[in-house]
Amino acid sequence: MTDKRTKINIRAIIKRKIKFFAKRALQKLPAGLQKEHYQDALITYDKRSGSYVDEYMRRHDEGGLVSLGTHYGEIKQVNYGESVDLHNKWLSELVASLLGKDPGSVLEAGAGECTTLLPVAEFINQEQNSYNGSDISWSRCKFARDFSAQKSIALDTLSAANILQLPYPDNSIDIVYSHYCLEELGGYELEAIQEMYRVARKYVFVIEASYELGSKGQRTKLYNRGWNLGIIPAVKKLGYKILKHELVPYCHDAYHHGALVLIEKNPTSVNSPKAPSHACPKCHSKLTKIEHSLKCEPCGLVYSNLQGIPVFLLNNAIVASHCTN
Repeated sequence: MTDKRTKINIRAIIKRKIKFFAKRALQKLPAGLQKEHYQDALITYDKRSGSYVDEYMRRHDEGGLVSLGTHYGEIKQVNYGESVDLHNKWLSELVASLLGKDPGSVLEAGAGECTTLLPVAEFINQEQNSYNGSDISWSRCKFARDFSAQKSIALDTLSAANILQLPYPDNSIDIVYSHYCLEELGGYELEAIQEMYRVARKYVFVIEASYELGSKGQRTKLYNRGWNLGIIPAVKKLGYKILKHELVPYCHDAYHHGALVLIEKNPTSVNSPKAPSHACPKCHSKLTKIEHSLKCEPCGLVYSNLQGIPVFLLNNAIVASHCTN
């Protein structure tokens, strides 16, 4: 029996190692092959749209769902929906404390279907704040818009965009954050944090399963998958000021325990509750509306607006320098 278990464990370890090195090898492939892999992954992610809202509704409708989670360092059986609500309430208190007394603007980059951003806005309950979201999947954004209408909470801007190329001007949004999004970037943590920092006016923070602060089992899992290994090294390399690096108090999955990395940029800046205008994700210039599209004059790129949701993915932009009204 012991030999059989040993064989199963060895197989599992080998399988994880193959996945890890395959992911690393992918980053060294020619650009054309990388693009093909990216497109396949995006199609799969987009086709599953609606799953985040479904999960949100299910965990509230089926109040008895239980998982092994962590509350203030204690690993125990927790009510799944209650644990997520406690986390979102804690997150809303963090955002509110960073904004201070005056209304301000918030962006979640890689927001999925806004099942974190909208509950946070609901807890804060400050109608004058500007809430904004972006995600690489247009369909996820569509479900986010429907979820926004369902909750009667307005999103000032919502777009399909890459977290590495956000469609906003420099220093345009008070707080920019990502929430369990960077783990899939596989080595591009520095570029993502740098881009969020560019857009932020006051603070940037990321919440991701922690390699440095997690349990031994969690560190092994993250290492084997190549997830979140470069977040802290990236922030240090960029020379940004880390205000906090600590495990979040509430987590519904004890083996995927998130940590807050809070970065200070310019905390004395005056808040801007005004909805930010979209900008070219390539050069960050102002955009001109042409029929149902948005054009960047310096780049000559035109970005489509599909059913009211602009698409700022550079590989989907149209080169049309002579397109005019």
